[in-house]
Amino acid sequence: NAERVPPDQIHQPPGKTHFIPHKGVRHPRKPSIRVVFDTAAKTNGKSLCTESYSGPDVLNNLCGVLLRFRQKAVPVIGDLWQFYHSVCLPAKYTDYFRFFWFQNPNDPSSPVVEFRLTRHLFGGIWSQSVCSHALDCAIADAANTKVITQEEAEFIRRSLYSDDYTRSFPTTDEAKDSMLKFIRFLEKSGFKLAKIATPEPELFESFPEDIRAENEDDKHRPPAAATVLGVKWNLVTDSLHYQAPNTDRKINTKRELLSLVAGIFDPVGLIACITTPGKFLVQLCFREGLRWNDVLPEHLQLKVNEWIGRVKSIGEGSSDPNKVSSLAICSIYPRRLTTLTVERPTFELHVFADASQFIYAVIAFVRSVSPDGVIDVQPVLAKTRLAPIKGLSIPRLELCACV
Repeated sequence: NAERVPPDQIHQPPGKTHFIPHKGVRHPRKPSIRVVFDTAAKTNGKSLCTESYSGPDVLNNLCGVLLRFRQKAVPVIGDLWQFYHSVCLPAKYTDYFRFFWFQNPNDPSSPVVEFRLTRHLFGGIWSQSVCSHALDCAIADAANTKVITQEEAEFIRRSLYSDDYTRSFPTTDEAKDSMLKFIRFLEKSGFKLAKIATPEPELFESFPEDIRAENEDDKHRPPAAATVLGVKWNLVTDSLHYQAPNTDRKINTKRELLSLVAGIFDPVGLIACITTPGKFLVQLCFREGLRWNDVLPEHLQLKVNEWIGRVKSIGEGSSDPNKVSSLAICSIYPRRLTTLTVERPTFELHVFADASQFIYAVIAFVRSVSPDGVIDVQPVLAKTRLAPIKGLSIPRLELCACV
């Protein structure tokens, strides 16, 4: 990803080079250190970020990708290995990506010399747009050369979220055929799909061993759990799990409360019954004019403590209504939008919207009916919003919920 600057190219005209500071960052769940380049570091008021265009926002809607992942019977996920580093920088721009490092990268006692990046880097405001464009060109090329159909190319595009590939298929055979073609044409284009996981053991073994998700207990079987766009996925039960954030520390200020509320990730609103009261408590802090580090008044602290007690119940609930206590929050949902195993169930989408003085909300359910009359109902999506502090009438808020 980088090369040493040749001695005859060290000195360049003014304004034709730029040096990027860097540091090592440790990830709590990974043993290795990631080198992070600070593209926002300024020299004479300018940086790579200020002098570069960010490009268009080409990311798919995360909620949409996750919902499509829940549609069909056979789920598969993967990760584009070193996504940004898979795309080369144009040679005429590499001198703007210079940095200092040891002549022998593994010997800190060796002299410090100049290197320059030859690939795009994590942290550049342009990287997402440029690398996504390169990936889209690879998909378009595969479609134009008849490696895949135009329809399949569109399915692939809609299943990508940055470097995450998240898709479901009607059958195992269709999944195998699609995934193997995808892997091959990505490799020809300089990309590598890795960490592939699926609950289907035979499908899992059909992929090359070096690009499967790791299973320390049995390398021939898929792992027991994975993460799909920030949501935990149990591959054994094929279900999505929500877990309570760390609530061991005391929440005494508006800043600490907002930090806890923002730390609960729920892209499709399946635990909105937990996140929404937290957002409302933050709004109450604003209504009372509290500053960020002011200690919460006693009446608010009691409400916050009660809410934190509910937050801790995330993970104690069950998707089985016969096992849910009055305090537990259901945090386990089937990955698929229907638990019926028949080929052609009838689907109905039911949407409910309502509003109160402080909150308006909408929730959607899928009701599936098998030919023999068996009925299954699963939540699809929920959205909630806080009413403006200045207030609106209930009818207006109800209209907002419908929109």
